[in-house]
Amino acid sequence: MNNFLQLLYEMSSGDTGADVSMYAIGEHLGLDRVQAGSIAEDLIIDGFAELKTLAGGVAITAKGLEALGRREEGGAGNSMPERHRLGSNPVLDDDDRQAVDSLLDELKQAIFSSSQGYEKVEELIIDIKTIEVQLLSPRPKTSVIKEVLGSIAGQLQDCGDGLLGSKIACIAGIE
Repeated sequence: MNNFLQLLYEMSSGDTGADVSMYAIGEHLGLDRVQAGSIAEDLIIDGFAELKTLAGGVAITAKGLEALGRREEGGAGNSMPERHRLGSNPVLDDDDRQAVDSLLDELKQAIFSSSQGYEKVEELIIDIKTIEVQLLSPRPKTSVIKEVLGSIAGQLQDCGDGLLGSKIACIAGIE
């Protein structure tokens, strides 16, 4: 259970408002869907996680963070922690690059745990690859990253994942 909770924390970046597929967590731990569901159910009953979607999306709770020795980011009553916003410099700095890398990891988890159609997933993957190629540059361009992130945010909001779409828009500074 502790490994499951720790992975939930990592995959959600400690955000109590972000949901992660319990099945994706289980897959990372080598569990089948029934085992993953059972562990998630125990965590929910104990108050360490909360069920967010009927498709198996779970979120870590403040009690879950406390059990891991972590504190909730941001102010009281704020389910979305303070996020890094990309700067206005023409080239990403180290903090911006790290924020984009972290965001891409979270986005990939969300895509592969969603039930979107092939065309939608393909479009998102191509946008992710565009950002990854830009990050290979010794001087990744902030405007390119922001533009692609804006596109991804719009796609996610159209697909019904408004929370992640809003988070991406916030980081890109377009919301």
